Amino acid sequence: MAAGTRPANHGFVERSRRDRRLELARLARERHADLSVVLGLSVRVGDHQVHGDYTGGVDAGGLVASLGRLVLGWALPWRGRTEERDMRKEAEAEAGVRGQVQGGDGLGRDGCRSERDVALSGAKAWRDAVVAAAPVDFQVPRRFLASSLSSSPSASVGVEVETGAPQGVEIEMQADEERRARDFARVIARVDTDALARLARNLLVEHRRRQFAARSSSTLAEAVAAVPPDSVLLPKIGEPFFGGGHVFYLVEFPPRMRRNGRGRNAKGVKWIVKIPAMKCRVDDEGDGWDDLCRETLRAEALLLHMLRTETQIPVPAVIDADCSVDNDVGAPWLLMEFVQGRRLEDVWFGLDGSDESRRGKGIDEHLLRERREMILTNLANAMLQLGKYTFARGGALVFDQHNGELVGTGPLRILDIQAMVDRWFADEACETTPIYRAAGPWDDTGDVYTACLDAYPSTSVSSTGANELIKLLLGHIREPGSCREIKSRKGKEKVKKIVGGGVDRDEKEKPKGFVLMHADLSMRHIILDQDGTTIKAILGWDAARAAPRSIGNEALPAWLVRDFNPFLYRWRPPDDVRRNGRRGVSMTLEGNRFEDSPWTLRELREFYAGVMMELKMHRRPRKQGREGNDDDQYGAQEDSDVNITKQSLLAMTLHTAIRDPRCRVAALRRLLEKCSRPFETFDFDYFVEVLGEEYQADSVQLRCLEKNLRELVDKGFVKGAVAW
Repeated sequence: MAAGTRPANHGFVERSRRDRRLELARLARERHADLSVVLGLSVRVGDHQVHGDYTGGVDAGGLVASLGRLVLGWALPWRGRTEERDMRKEAEAEAGVRGQVQGGDGLGRDGCRSERDVALSGAKAWRDAVVAAAPVDFQVPRRFLASSLSSSPSASVGVEVETGAPQGVEIEMQADEERRARDFARVIARVDTDALARLARNLLVEHRRRQFAARSSSTLAEAVAAVPPDSVLLPKIGEPFFGGGHVFYLVEFPPRMRRNGRGRNAKGVKWIVKIPAMKCRVDDEGDGWDDLCRETLRAEALLLHMLRTETQIPVPAVIDADCSVDNDVGAPWLLMEFVQGRRLEDVWFGLDGSDESRRGKGIDEHLLRERREMILTNLANAMLQLGKYTFARGGALVFDQHNGELVGTGPLRILDIQAMVDRWFADEACETTPIYRAAGPWDDTGDVYTACLDAYPSTSVSSTGANELIKLLLGHIREPGSCREIKSRKGKEKVKKIVGGGVDRDEKEKPKGFVLMHADLSMRHIILDQDGTTIKAILGWDAARAAPRSIGNEALPAWLVRDFNPFLYRWRPPDDVRRNGRRGVSMTLEGNRFEDSPWTLRELREFYAGVMMELKMHRRPRKQGREGNDDDQYGAQEDSDVNITKQSLLAMTLHTAIRDPRCRVAALRRLLEKCSRPFETFDFDYFVEVLGEEYQADSVQLRCLEKNLRELVDKGFVKGAVAW
């Protein structure tokens, strides 16, 4: 081929090279290899295919072992069959290395890798490397980082900062903070902090004037004279800190002078400013914040106001908001009260040391369990109140432009993780600012799940097989309020029925299948009161939306389903549990400090589902819905055969696998492992190959898989499963 000629199949070559690049990184890390080799040849003639693959890595200390594996034929592709994966685990156990083929973390015997081991590994693992492409929930209390995070408003109250997080996690989170400061530099440059301080002072003056007029029944002129502008000093604007897609500033006013002028009150007013990130690529005619971004910020402000006035859900009070770009601050902003309390992630693991959950050097497991159950009960009580807001279509909340009332749903601004991963593959040193795209609204609940799959059509047999497996599993979700096409048992014709109703209904009588959900209910978004159980505020409502009920307000909290996502889940069994399968042993691995064991998560899921059901049984007063739907105020119209909270385990796992391509293979593998028994194994590679080639999967396997999925949903586990 002539030099400079671009081949027509250049895209295939680039994708193949990208896969080999990941395999080389894995080989270098797992085998401490100075030289890594990945060779592959695939030939297709008609309907026949032949594949030949070789992978190998060599280092000075492991040359003999590498040659031995080569002779024995153990060098298969990194995504090889189950037999090869089991043999690799045995070889790694002898060398003191713990890992997984997909989503492994390469932890040593003590549960973490030292900084020296990281440097010697030569290259990061696929998961550890691609974690920088998009936001990841580490579930590690930030107060355990040896950094300046102790001075940020996100730190817990009355708790000193200490080190102790696993070194790999600590390094990753510190590097993440540095990347965010660099990536949000354009937003920081646009913000005029002096104008922000003046704006905050004027808003506080107006607020105190209204308070004075209400207390003393004074006129506006009297309130203005009683509270002059110079009665409030300019606040201090703190250094910016960062969320997944926002920049925050703490606004702290000096304590007020007492009326006798002899001292100051001990407590001053604290507010917090939330500014969204700019578009990743700014067009020549753009200003960095598109209409959908500004509308999302406006919807969040109105939603917080609605929840504070119409429910008892604890959310921060909104002071003011301006979604325009040409304001004095220089960026769209949302000003809220600063909620000071204890972070859930500190209390959950009993690591805050400020209460009775810790006795001596250990943790009182009984008191910790009671505290967790009280927190989950309070959380279920808050989330259940969102059931009064039901919708006929899924998408973003739309509020009236004049009176600010909720009127329906519209296009949703969702995080495009696939685009962020593609950007990272093109340049590992790229910025990590979020990339968003518009999606929806949706009339059918099934379209919500498959929206991300439809946006990025599969380009290979493996990706097609994984996508078809997801759709196959989605077919087992019985979504309350949706129409499903099922086969009649008395005939071969297909009929449409309302799930749970058992009879045909008119479209006007169909219950609304979408409900208001938080969409990012993680530990970092829950602030507790000083008692450690009362929820003081639930944060992070910018992603709130109308969603299917199985991932809606009655779904499990995100941290209770982490064991179904090996990409995030860092818990590893101690040696005696791995060897003997015993339960109840002490957790000695460092990586387990901030993760719960699979059996603990299973018990907590069962408790949360029971609490949710009990609360629903005690709160059944009927109330006219927001859109005229005659539902009860907690969403009583549902499939009587479906426990939404229990079913959310399957729905949330699949939704995560769809939304984040980094989790897809690992989550699907784990889900099939959780459904497999020693005599009923469901091989991920088999389903991917068969479905990717558009063949029909074995009917016996499909029936067994459906039965085990039902057991997983109903009981929370499959009895005798090969995986916890």
